[in-house]
Amino acid sequence: MDLARVYQPYMFFKGRFDNSNTYNLMEGMSEEEMKRFRLDVESVEWEDYITNTHIPGLKKHGIMGRGMPKQVQI
Repeated sequence: MDLARVYQPYMFFKGRFDNSNTYNLMEGMSEEEMKRFRLDVESVEWEDYITNTHIPGLKKHGIMGRGMPKQVQI
């Protein structure tokens, strides 16, 4: 897997990510809502997510049309 090529479109991204709205939302949730919507990032199986969701999503939506060949081998 050539990670430098995969993440090239993001290397000079100047955006900022802020999750304070997520935390504010969670603070207003009832116990039932917290159980239902489980926003606990510690419960994410990261290896599974990267392998089966993130990388395929990049291949389908993020890489194509950004100077990358149509058949990217990841």
